[in-house]
Formats: sequence, structure tokens, C-alpha cells
Amino acid sequence: MIILKIYVIVWGKRFSLAFYLITSFYLSTLIVAFIISLLAPSEPWIRILLFSMLMLVIALIILYRTYVPKADRMVKDLASVIAVRDGMISFPYALDIEVGDVFIEASSLGGKPLSICSFKPMGKYSYVSSFNLHSLPKKYTFAIDRKGYGIIIAPGIRILTPMYRDIVLIFIKPYHLHLPEKHIKIMISGDDALAEANLSIDKGVASGSLVLHRAGKGVKARLEIEAYIEGFMKKYKVTKTLASVDTGMRLFKENMILSEDLMIISHTSILTLDHIMRYLGLHYGEAILLGLGHGDYKLRLILTYYFGKAVRELPLRLVYSSLP
Repeated sequence: MIILKIYVIVWGKRFSLAFYLITSFYLSTLIVAFIISLLAPSEPWIRILLFSMLMLVIALIILYRTYVPKADRMVKDLASVIAVRDGMISFPYALDIEVGDVFIEASSLGGKPLSICSFKPMGKYSYVSSFNLHSLPKKYTFAIDRKGYGIIIAPGIRILTPMYRDIVLIFIKPYHLHLPEKHIKIMISGDDALAEANLSIDKGVASGSLVLHRAGKGVKARLEIEAYIEGFMKKYKVTKTLASVDTGMRLFKENMILSEDLMIISHTSILTLDHIMRYLGLHYGEAILLGLGHGDYKLRLILTYYFGKAVRELPLRLVYSSLP
């Protein structure tokens, strides 16, 4: 494995989901205690509760802000001393590690996307000074909707040794992605209109055509891939539109894999989905489906008209193979 790009991701400006929830709880309690103190100023226990809640909120903020720079230093220190060569990663010391999948998820809390980073171990190794990257899982998945909610699952390593505890190293390698058959044809009709689509996926590129026949005014056709991915927080549904047309034919072509070998070094308390998108140059406003290595997928052809719509779905089976 040749690592073409290495990203070292350290702390940004976003709070973690856990910190946001805990701090919100204590702030709410502080406000309630303050209101009670105004209604019953003669009660000494109210003042004690108010003072205690205030001290807890201040302590949380101080502890978290001192912890995050420590995680930054850990990540930068490890990134400066590891080496990757000929499909092997070498550490400066013998470390305890876990191998598995890294989950980076973003869900909505108060209308704002907040991320958590989790790890699903598949194996544990003790006192390792080097590791063969070819033994890592191969598949990865990016499933992110237009608003930035979704999930990334990628193969990686989590370090357990206290010196670098909870640092994660993510490895993404391109692979071939294609259909079992040469192409898929799907058709649907309704309200005197007929839509048909052809889809082929070869070497990670989805291409084809969408044609709308005999369409009256207000009739549209849309071809989508719908993904269902199970995460730690929830099950995510992300829909990627391949093509839409209101008359005639539309050709489309979409890249469904990342084209470069990547290594990302970060910490579970730091890494967010927003970080990954910004570092890889991915943008909000359009659904992202890449890798397609986890979950279930459907191909959907939708025909909409004035008084309703018709939908045709087919399960999308994919074949994965390593690059030569």
C-alpha cells in the first residue's frame, strides 16, 4: 500500500455531542435553581445548589478545554514519528492496538449537525511495533445527505496504550466497484407517461441514461440510489440523485469511490464528519455516496405528475474487488 496523502486532524471549534449534552443539562439545572432562589430567597439549600451547579459548569468547561489540547499534542506527536512503507506501518514503541472499523456519525441536535466518533473492534494486538495494513478490512462507506447528516465507516486502528490512548488511524484504499451484471434496466409508467433508465457501474463509476417518453406538462422522472446504513447512534437513510428529467433524455456519470490512498490520523474526541469533509474537499448541498461497502442499497425510479407519483425499486447488489 502506498499512502499518497496523509491528513493529521486536530481540534476544531465544535464541541463533541457528549459535552454538548452534559453542559446543556447542567446549564438547565443552574437556570432552574436560579429561578427557585428568586422565589424562595430565604432557603439556604437553594443557594448551596445554585453555587454547586455553577461550579460544576465551570469545571466541565475548564476540564474539557484542557483535555482537548492534550489530545492535539498526542496526535501531532504520534504523526511525527510513525512511518508507512511497503504496506507496513511502524510505531516508535511497542503499542497495544485494536483493529476494526471507525464510525464517524453526524446527527441533528437542535437543528445543528453534531458528530461522534466510535470504534468497532475486530481484533486486538499487544506490544506491536509494526503492523501489516493489508490485514485491515478493505471496504469503506461515505453516506452523507445534503445537510451534512450521515455516517462514514472506514477501516482503521485504535491505540490502547495510555501514551496515545484513543488515537485512531484510518486507512482508505481505492477498490473496484461494479454490478454483477453488465447493466440494470428499470422502467415505470403512469399518467400516460413512461420513464426508463439504464445503469452500469464499472471500476467505481456509475453511468447510464434516464429517458422520459410521452410526458405531459408537470411530469418529471428521477433516478436515485438509496442507502440504509446502520450506525452506533441510529440507522441512516441517504438518497443520492443520479439524474432527473422533465423531457427527453439525460445522461449521467458519477464517481462512487475515492481515487487516492489516504491515511487520516486523529483522536476519537476530536474527529468529526465535518472535519473529514473539509479535509477531503467534499461539499455540503449535495448528497454524497462513496465506497458503498456497508449497508443496503436500492435503485429507485420515480415518476411524478400532478395527481401523484409512481415508484419502482430494485435491490442494488454490488461486487467489490481489489485493484491490481
